[in-house]
Amino acid sequence: MGMTHIVVIGGGPAGYIAAIAAIQNGSQVTLVEEKYLGGTCLNVSCIPTKALLQSAEIVEKVKNALTFGIELPDGKTVINWGGEYRKEKDKSSSSSWAELVT
Repeated sequence: MGMTHIVVIGGGPAGYIAAIAAIQNGSQVTLVEEKYLGGTCLNVSCIPTKALLQSAEIVEKVKNALTFGIELPDGKTVINWGGEYRKEKDKSSSSSWAELVT
């Protein structure tokens, strides 16, 4: 009997887990994803929203820093979406795990 070829439609949490399981069971797998490996929640919805909410909470705490005994000489809060934030975002959207299902 030949190798089973499975096509998994969707690279979200269910799709990529199904693809990995099929590979582990000896099947040849093709994973089809229209836009984002990892799914919408990981890339554009739940997780990025939580990161933005966390950033907003931090900004609010910084604005009230004096309440906690922390003085900010210039009194300004500057948000920079480049730098470290961008590096972390780029790391989180890496699709290196996708090599498992190719």
